[in-house]
Amino acid sequence: MPIGRVTPAVTQLRGSAVGEWLAFAIVMAIASYFVAPAATPIDRALPFVVVLISTCGFIAQRFPAFFQIAALLLFAPAIFIADEHTRLLAYGLVAAAAFAFALAIANVAHASVALTVIGVLLLRWIPLSQVIVWREVIVMIGAVVLVTVGGLKPAPTLAIALLTPIFPAKMLLFPFVVAILLLLPIPRLAIAAAFAVFGYYARYSITILCIVLIIAVLWDQRHLLNVPAYAAAIALFALWPWSGIVARAFPAILFAEPPSPKSQPVWVALSRGETFTIDVPHSATVTASGANAASLPAGRIVGWIDGRAADVPDFGFMRREHFFSSRNRPPRTPLADIHDYGAASWLHTAGRIRVAAPANTLRISAAPDLPPRTKLQIEAVEFE
Repeated sequence: MPIGRVTPAVTQLRGSAVGEWLAFAIVMAIASYFVAPAATPIDRALPFVVVLISTCGFIAQRFPAFFQIAALLLFAPAIFIADEHTRLLAYGLVAAAAFAFALAIANVAHASVALTVIGVLLLRWIPLSQVIVWREVIVMIGAVVLVTVGGLKPAPTLAIALLTPIFPAKMLLFPFVVAILLLLPIPRLAIAAAFAVFGYYARYSITILCIVLIIAVLWDQRHLLNVPAYAAAIALFALWPWSGIVARAFPAILFAEPPSPKSQPVWVALSRGETFTIDVPHSATVTASGANAASLPAGRIVGWIDGRAADVPDFGFMRREHFFSSRNRPPRTPLADIHDYGAASWLHTAGRIRVAAPANTLRISAAPDLPPRTKLQIEAVEFE
């Protein structure tokens, strides 16, 4: 058969595939709109997620049944799982499995770019109502530059995109800086070593950027990081319903503790030099945080709890609007209290401090040298 006759046939075949996947995505998105509960922004974004999974299937061009079944599986948690965290985690696992499979079977350059765009949309564009479009578009362009110009694989590219702060605006250049570093005629190990030293002395919000940059530059070096990094990437990608937590509160969230049923709310805010006393039977766990304390350096003593220094951070410093400019770090034992969803999710960074009170009285005082508007907040006390 002449070559000239093959090209129209191939074009017609591709056009047919586009039409089939487009019809499938539209039907499934409409169905998911009516099936999904309206309880959370993740549930309300389910049609958007269905479209992304369908697009993964079209890009992969192989095993279409897998992606169609994955899209259908998203309906099961929406219908049968009432518990919010379990339902959202089920969404995350299904979408992560579909994305990872598409990444594994699609081996052409344009597929890597398209899947990177899909990954960024899933990680950063939910909740849709809170997307700042022009900032997110710059991050998207930076991710595409990393794949096309920097030659980076989609997995580390998505890690870079996920951790890129959108506040302040100058940090939107982070992916472009990484791309330039990848093109420099400098050994990758030397770049990684330099940023390891810099990250060790930098504040927490900069340190995590240094860590993800090190992972990116070492990704293909003798395949040292590939297997464990891919496994970790898939596991973390499954948490996209709380991608803001992965970006800003990992691994601190692993050490977080939920409040005890014995917890008693206190909600006392102490200004510089003020003291508060509470009667306790034997020992207690105090949940404390700082207010207007995001500019205080890590390790700064905010007050004392029965003689024990309290260097708790500002309660909301992990909000994406404040995170990069903050000088705080997560407490050793944070409170397991997650706010919001998707890229906007953040960890309430109150610290849990266990103290013994032999005199059955707990004395709490704020440091006398606190800035004027900074306060030590005692949120709750758990009696043991």
